[in-house]
Amino acid sequence: MEHHYILQAAIRLRGNEFLCPLGFICSEEELNANLKHANAVRYRMKQVDDESIADWDKAEWTPVA
Repeated sequence: MEHHYILQAAIRLRGNEFLCPLGFICSEEELNANLKHANAVRYRMKQVDDESIADWDKAEWTPVA
């Protein structure tokens, strides 16, 4: 089943890391592959299917495997 994910991600480009918002419509199984494709190294989930994640900005970063 596909979900709409909005997250804050650390993206690595040319050896530098930048924070940026990302959005994906995909299944949970596809999320990690999409993050890798976007060069994300870690992320924090902000919203899933129009449901905000409480205190997302205080959550631990999740590494992209």
